[in-house]
Amino acid sequence: MPSVYSSGGKTRHGNITKRGSKWLRWILIEQSQHFSKSCSRLKRMYARITYKHGKNTACVAVAREMLKIIYSMLTNNRPFVKE
Repeated sequence: MPSVYSSGGKTRHGNITKRGSKWLRWILIEQSQHFSKSCSRLKRMYARITYKHGKNTACVAVAREMLKIIYSMLTNNRPFVKE
């Protein structure tokens, strides 16, 4: 579950939280390694974060981005469009 902090009209999105299913977090991390090689948007993000913070941090960041995409797909009832 991605964390969200809102105050005074400003919203900040945080890290993946430890709340929720540990199995969902695990599968998102596993799949982030696959999608960071196949999806151009996630590949660029993975490369940028790997350069600054390392591979493990990049995998978690890509997993969080995937979670945001999945959430958006479910709330808007739209399919994923691969770039």
